Amino acid sequence: MTGESSIDAMRRLYDAFAKGDSAALMDLVSDCTWHVPGEGILAGTYRGPGEIAGLIERGRAETGGSLAFDVHDIIGDADHAVGLDRVTGNRGGRTIDMNRVTIVHVLDGKITESWLVPEDQYAFDEFWS
Repeated sequence: MTGESSIDAMRRLYDAFAKGDSAALMDLVSDCTWHVPGEGILAGTYRGPGEIAGLIERGRAETGGSLAFDVHDIIGDADHAVGLDRVTGNRGGRTIDMNRVTIVHVLDGKITESWLVPEDQYAFDEFWS
């Protein structure tokens, strides 16, 4: 696989989320482990499309659909891609607006593992508490 293929998988991930295309998202993460850091309500490790779909739906529900990602850049090699984005959203009178890094491992055009790295873990946890 080329770096371009990993970058394409990451682009498809952001695009599917932005469009609310659950089928495309689930196809892309069909055999994936997703890591969300911290101590907020979404923190944890999610495995497979069912758990990941639940994570995404809960994030959307908790933010009234306001959760969004503005992609700054995507870089990658044969096995990994890194998305540099700005996450924004509103939840219970709180606002999140911070830079974030998403690292994914890609195999055969599918995301097999993902790690989220927020700019400010304390503010991230506060938003999701």
